[in-house]
Amino acid sequence: MSEVNRRTALHTAVAALISTMGVTTACAQEAVTDSPRPELEVLARDPAIISLALSPDGKRVALLSQRNGDKVLFDYELATKTSKQTNLGPIKVRGIFWASNSHITVVQTMTGSSDQSRARMREFLFVRVLDLQSGTMVTLFENKKAYSRWFYSIPERVNINGKHQLVGVGLASNLALVMIDPATGSITLLDHSAQARDWVVNAEGYPLARSEIDYGAKTWSLLLNQAGQWKKVFTDTYPAERYPNLICPSADGQGVVVRIPYQEDDEEDAGFVQFRPDGTRSEPMRLQGRSPWVLTHPATKRFAGFSYRDDWIRYDYTDALLKKLSESAAKAMPGYRIRLVDMAEDPKKMLLYVEGADDAGTYFYIDFGSGNFQEVGKCYPGLPADWISQKEKITYTASDGLKIEAFLTLPPHKEPRNLPLVVLPHGGPQARDDLSFDWMAAALATRGYAVLQPNFRGSAGYGYSFVQRGHGEWGKKMQTDLSDGIRYLAAQGTVNAGRAAIMGASYGGYAALAGVTFEPDIYRCAISVSGVSDLKGMLVTTAIKQGGRDAGAYRYWSQFFGADADLNAVSPAYNAARVKAPVLLIHGLDDTVVPFSQSTRMEDALKGAGKKVELVRLKGEDHWMSIETARLDMIRAAIGFLEEHNPA
Repeated sequence: MSEVNRRTALHTAVAALISTMGVTTACAQEAVTDSPRPELEVLARDPAIISLALSPDGKRVALLSQRNGDKVLFDYELATKTSKQTNLGPIKVRGIFWASNSHITVVQTMTGSSDQSRARMREFLFVRVLDLQSGTMVTLFENKKAYSRWFYSIPERVNINGKHQLVGVGLASNLALVMIDPATGSITLLDHSAQARDWVVNAEGYPLARSEIDYGAKTWSLLLNQAGQWKKVFTDTYPAERYPNLICPSADGQGVVVRIPYQEDDEEDAGFVQFRPDGTRSEPMRLQGRSPWVLTHPATKRFAGFSYRDDWIRYDYTDALLKKLSESAAKAMPGYRIRLVDMAEDPKKMLLYVEGADDAGTYFYIDFGSGNFQEVGKCYPGLPADWISQKEKITYTASDGLKIEAFLTLPPHKEPRNLPLVVLPHGGPQARDDLSFDWMAAALATRGYAVLQPNFRGSAGYGYSFVQRGHGEWGKKMQTDLSDGIRYLAAQGTVNAGRAAIMGASYGGYAALAGVTFEPDIYRCAISVSGVSDLKGMLVTTAIKQGGRDAGAYRYWSQFFGADADLNAVSPAYNAARVKAPVLLIHGLDDTVVPFSQSTRMEDALKGAGKKVELVRLKGEDHWMSIETARLDMIRAAIGFLEEHNPA
């Protein structure tokens, strides 16, 4: 669909929805002319819109962008289409939201250590508030002697008799629930407890529930606030770090929704239950898909349904108005993928994210009450529509008969036959790929490569039994799930099996190293970004960082690696002599998830074995490629390496 026709379709759809919430039909797609190939920077830079949020009254949009390495925050007034900007500097922003109609909250992290030990480096959470009237920005908890400067969790906005406040969990002598006035920064202590882990508050900031953990006894308890007194209504024993989580107030506002883990819990086998005011518990709520998460009403903060993540986001609201609005928003843009980004306290005012075959991501504002709507901006305005790589889902059979779903991105303007291939496994490994626009896959495709992103065994989104199939299979069946995809595509004639490379980050970085180590005749080169090379070393680091072998992270990795596995046998660093292909290692020096030493360990092993290896050090970069300049350095190095060793 052309830009003109797409906007016309949206105009027509919104007009119809205002009166009937009916369905409209989009215009047919129009052919586009060939455009020059975009530079890598068009895709590798931060999107023009990194994040955005709608004010409680639905009149303004807070928009985060980047300029010359600095994050820039825009306050955009919808009625006048004018904006003011504030330079935040070169910080790592993890999110923005409105603290009130005149205050924008900026959530950021900083890499550091409480004891100056690099072995215990972590990301600390800080919250700043911009006062739009004065132009001043305040860091919450700053110069408050009773509290640490960092937050335990991201605070939320509440509305107390028309005045917006923030409620969050900070750290004093123990965890404390506090209310913060965004206008003054003043703090009011709401509750604290030596064993407290979390709280749920209602839309007016009143604490409804508190959870407590006795780590010695490994018990989790739920306490409900009954007429100002905390009453313990539930206690049970759980495996370490598999405790329930408080989620939100129940739909009627009287109880609380809690996520109770099953004995072998992951994000897909969650039991969401409601605890009533008398302490009785409902049966687990019926789920309609994998990877569920709770939806809440933007004004009441109460439970309003679930969203599910498979190939894309799917909404299942139980609130009648929200259900109608979400369905109507999807109908407004048929043929496109829709995500509900934010709602005002009046949910008829919302921000939508839209992407599709000719759109790498655009944000819209719609007011279903008044009919006002407008495009807020595009994520990749410099990317021509004919260079937006098409991603499709495929299914193939692994060597042991297991069905594997994957996503294939084909290079624009090339015949999809006998193509060079980059296998791009995701991180996690208990994560997944989907249909959403992926800048890295798109960048590789613009350089002429087909890109394969398999959801190998161990991935999320297919049930816990699928996750379990990955346990103990690092470097084994999890690896052959990838090469089975190459053989499938080669049999279709889509790719040339002799022109395959592998690239990935985090677990994907391990898979890249394992690919050229344990299947040395499959790949022409490997690129590992922040990858694990020594599994036993990773376990030791985790134990040191998390406080021992009883820590949840240590138990998780031990289970995934395989309880009785010979970890050296599936560690690329211990098997470097088997590698035949050139290897590029890329790693951030401030990585708090996979230590930088994992890459130097692999570099030393490969050099000792007389193999070809390069190591790119990214100064100041963490595990998530949070710094734009580092991301640019990474993709330039990766593309240059691919073009040398597996040219398109």
